[in-house]
Amino acid sequence: MNIDFTIIKTKIGKDVLVTFFSQMVIMLTFFVVNKILSNSLGVEGYGQYSIIKKNSTVIAMVMLGGMGIALPRFFSFYRAKQNATKANSIFIGSLLIVLALSFFIFIMFSVFNHESETIITGVSHNSKLFYTTLLYSFSICISSFLFSFYRGIGNFVKYNVSQIIIQVLILISCFYEQKHLVNLLIIWSISTLIFTFLAFTNDTRNIFSLFFKAKRFTIIQTSLKELVPYGLTRLVGDFVLFSFYALPLIFSNSKFGIRETAFFSVGIMISNMITPFFGFLGTVLLPYVSENVANENHNQIKKTVNNLMIIYTLISFIICNTVFYFMDFFIKLLFNSEYLGASNMISIIIWSVLPQAVYLLLRNPLDAISKIPYNTINLTLSFLLMLLMFYKSTTIIELGYSFLISNFVLAVLSVLSWYLFYYRIASKQTTK
Repeated sequence: MNIDFTIIKTKIGKDVLVTFFSQMVIMLTFFVVNKILSNSLGVEGYGQYSIIKKNSTVIAMVMLGGMGIALPRFFSFYRAKQNATKANSIFIGSLLIVLALSFFIFIMFSVFNHESETIITGVSHNSKLFYTTLLYSFSICISSFLFSFYRGIGNFVKYNVSQIIIQVLILISCFYEQKHLVNLLIIWSISTLIFTFLAFTNDTRNIFSLFFKAKRFTIIQTSLKELVPYGLTRLVGDFVLFSFYALPLIFSNSKFGIRETAFFSVGIMISNMITPFFGFLGTVLLPYVSENVANENHNQIKKTVNNLMIIYTLISFIICNTVFYFMDFFIKLLFNSEYLGASNMISIIIWSVLPQAVYLLLRNPLDAISKIPYNTINLTLSFLLMLLMFYKSTTIIELGYSFLISNFVLAVLSVLSWYLFYYRIASKQTTK
């Protein structure tokens, strides 16, 4: 199959290019932040930081309630249908869901703080760190909602610039505070929330104004009925996806200790430095596919995804080989020589980038073409397989192979879902 490079001249091609270069900047700042913290916190401290960061992401996704996918999917769909009132109600309804879920989760964790403190932070009897982690989770949630809004309106310049600004704020804070994890998380949380509030105030003023001027408040109820079932099924998928990275660290910490967990986290961290590149490029496809579904341009959807599939596979294969053959160099560059003991784990986990690239490409188109939660089903099956293999693992290396195999299973299931089910869905044109 040949690659059609005319895609670069289209709107989606330009959006992908803007996102590509922006993600390179974000990855660079992420590398620097990681380098600073891995040196200042030490091996054990960095292991705890990794646990908190992964768990914060999981909590944030639960707070988001699947609206990170539902908002751009429905908002772009109704904009393509030129139904501004419905699109605006989708935004307001999704915001209400996010705020309600965030409040509920904060109350729930406050009630059961003793039971969940060790799991979330990796230590016990540290309430300040626990509640700071919840605040950090909320900041991730709200900023993710902002990014989803920009995807929904198709403004990928603001989508990328807002991410760069937040990442730069995080980087700057590391030069002033890098030894006390609680203080660092508080600075990250407050700076992220302030920027997100200012961005929302500037960019959503017209949405609220037009919606309340129309006085069609009952449409919110209709939008909620559309958003909640779609979002909740995707929420399960988001929870399982981020548990893919959080659970191995929790399991490793309880079974093999914090030092082995730190080495495991180095492997996952390096792969996580790379996969956002594929993930954020894939997010361009969600509003794009939703708009084309609304206009029934299924041939264009197939052509675009097929071309990107080849490009993603080639790029991810090249990246995996580069890191594998120059592993010691990357460990010293991103961390320091203390982490060279993680080389065996990295040599296994780095290959998870290849299946993750395929999954991250297809997850957004699958969510756009159907209300059936194919991603959630695929993630759940892969996750259950990983749990089974974790249970059978007796060494940290076996844990790494279990993680890798489950990722390849996820990629295979995603490919099968796209090529087996999409053509049937496209021919029936049942997507709303």
